[in-house]
Amino acid sequence: MKAAFLRGVRYIVIEETSISKVPDDGVLLRIDACGICGSDIRRWKLGPNIGINAQILGHEIAGTIVERGSKVEKYEVGDRVALGADVNCGKCFYCRLNLRNLCDNLKIFGVHYPGGLSEYMILTSDVIENGIIHLIPSGLGAPEAAMAEPASSVISLFERLKDNYNEDLQNIAIIGAGPIGYLHVEIGHFFGYRIILIGRGPRLKYASIFNPDFVINAELEDPVSSVKRYTGGTGVDVVVVAASSPDAVNQAFSLVRKRGLIIIFGGFASNRSFISVDFNLIHYNEICLFGSFGYLEKHHSTALNLIENGHINASKYFEIFPLSETQNAFEMMEKGKILKAMILPW
Repeated sequence: MKAAFLRGVRYIVIEETSISKVPDDGVLLRIDACGICGSDIRRWKLGPNIGINAQILGHEIAGTIVERGSKVEKYEVGDRVALGADVNCGKCFYCRLNLRNLCDNLKIFGVHYPGGLSEYMILTSDVIENGIIHLIPSGLGAPEAAMAEPASSVISLFERLKDNYNEDLQNIAIIGAGPIGYLHVEIGHFFGYRIILIGRGPRLKYASIFNPDFVINAELEDPVSSVKRYTGGTGVDVVVVAASSPDAVNQAFSLVRKRGLIIIFGGFASNRSFISVDFNLIHYNEICLFGSFGYLEKHHSTALNLIENGHINASKYFEIFPLSETQNAFEMMEKGKILKAMILPW
């Protein structure tokens, strides 16, 4: 089979490699679509993980089961499935609390397992038992189904807001005009919130497709004064930092109202993850600061339903590339020439 191997800093090559024998308790998945995520871009910029020479990235995966081990009963050959990114252990403290996204032994496609930027992949028994796998609705294409993975984490956050804070929340500011930022716009609207999008650069042009209630171009206007004007001087109820920028975190404290929420949604590069925070603002304004990471199986199922029913316009997010153009797809995403790349190996 062919696969896209990350072999150096910003260097992906397409190579032939063998397909492992399908274990009795595993399946062989033909990859029909795999999206490129912001975390893939960060890893591409750094090169393969320390200690390995090559890495197959990709965790936004949809495919078709083409071979089944003799002990597998859950799935049939021909089943079209969408995958979640993570595989939990099912045994640790957090798994027992059903906080499986916080599993102490969490494994991720593209990191601990070969990822989806290839023609095939083996799903082993631990993936089948403790991963997230859902059948794709019959009318849904594989590229659209692969978008359920990034959408799931956004749904998880909005369910958390709805369950714990809903009566106090109306206006939510999203910092970051990337694919995740726009998923926050669409899913935030589905949950009934007014969404302010704050962004910069060429990808802000996609705002007209996803229709946030208010758009702020941070290169042309001051986000703080614009948000205060929009909210009558109060500030927003929630700021979601969906950009890997320490400056965005600091700016969030000037955007949020007293007793508001600041949510760190995206990960940061390891050399940029430490920032200075004015804790007096947290104390005197009673601001709540927390992180949001990953999702549960139910959120992935919900994502597929929202895509199927048109609440998430999945096809609007990506441009299609063949596997042979994976390097070019990464370069175009990094430069902001496209919103998102979707690799179709076949």
